[in-house]
Amino acid sequence: MVAAETAPASASAENLLENPNAPLVIIGQILCILVPLVVWFAPLPLEPITKHGFAIVGFMVVAWITRAMDYALAGFVGCFLFWALGVVGFPVAFSGFANDTAWFLFGALLLGVIATRSGVARRLAYFIMLHVGITYPRILLGLILTDFLLTFIVPSGIARVVIMASIALGLAEAFKSGVGSNVSRGMFLIVSYTANIFDKMIIAGAGSITARGLIEKVGGIEVLWSYWFIAFLPASIITVLAAWKAMNQ
Repeated sequence: MVAAETAPASASAENLLENPNAPLVIIGQILCILVPLVVWFAPLPLEPITKHGFAIVGFMVVAWITRAMDYALAGFVGCFLFWALGVVGFPVAFSGFANDTAWFLFGALLLGVIATRSGVARRLAYFIMLHVGITYPRILLGLILTDFLLTFIVPSGIARVVIMASIALGLAEAFKSGVGSNVSRGMFLIVSYTANIFDKMIIAGAGSITARGLIEKVGGIEVLWSYWFIAFLPASIITVLAAWKAMNQ
């Protein structure tokens, strides 16, 4: 009988350990219902459409803060409520899904996941590192070139840093460089710097994809991937050489 009484308690303790934010999620789910209702029916000096819009926004903000549900699901439910409750029309509520910038970024993320999960990115990195040489300057050049080429198949700076960091750790061990040594600092500095800068020179990262969308929307000019690549190609080559030269001084 004692075992039967302690079993539910141990099960709840295990669930709490597995998901320590469970109480916050439950509170958030309750607030996701209460906050919109309070704002919806509150006697505020606002137009009904404006007040109802604030109520739906309150639902999404509470859901995001408390993680009451998945972020994407909270956003999608919010868009649906804007349309279903008559706050805005369907084209306005779901206009983001018709914007090619969002789908461009989504496709870039999918390419990054595919390249990482399949191992293509890591194999490409190892192939380049095996052929650049074994001296420290050549290894730095290999890291820069690998980061640049990985941008085409892994259009995410963070994902490339993760891939390159594992390689840099192995190289640091091969050089027997201690923690905080200049050898390790140089490799990780060049990996993090180039991963961030190459995202802007190729339409791959969120910044360049968003910039492309704004140029097309505000400027009314079609920006092709090939145009962007050719325009930034001289800057990319200069960046590779300048970064390599700077790290060898």
